[in-house]
Amino acid sequence: MDTAHLSSLLTGYSSPFPEESIARLRMLSLLEKGKDAWNRAHYEPGHFTASAYVLNPVDWRVAMVFHRHLKRWLQPGGHAEDSDATIEASARRELLEETGLDPRGKWELLDLDIHVIPARPGQPAHEHFDLRFLCLPSQEILPELCAADDAEAACWQPMELLRKSDEVGMRRIYVKLAEFIGSIH
Repeated sequence: MDTAHLSSLLTGYSSPFPEESIARLRMLSLLEKGKDAWNRAHYEPGHFTASAYVLNPVDWRVAMVFHRHLKRWLQPGGHAEDSDATIEASARRELLEETGLDPRGKWELLDLDIHVIPARPGQPAHEHFDLRFLCLPSQEILPELCAADDAEAACWQPMELLRKSDEVGMRRIYVKLAEFIGSIH
């Protein structure tokens, strides 16, 4: 994993949302832990993850998966792997693994979020330090999604699902995506 690239992404990122400023500082601090920051068994306080918000350019729906363990609709994403060259590569790999989608197009850092993962057998509660990327596919028609990996289901969901979420991070994403769509119309 290219830690210099991740450090550059985090250092150059700014947001009007105060919780993201705090997340950025905590992520930079975690990055100082070296390889432990990537290790999915690093539970105190947690480890890096990456996820993708893919906007369907036809109707502005978002690629979402129904997570097998958490029992809720989420953006595709998950743990960084040693084989991932960059954190963006982690998000792309997770998207492909969970939905079958491998879109060509523009990828950019959209959001920083730190959230608690509940304890499970053999795994204490811990935090995911999630870098969330926006993918704007260059192709006009995108395929239906095919659930795999941790996903029970995968499909294109209306953005309204994000607005109605009980998670602050998802509602923040809704605001950002709505602003983005408004800026291109």
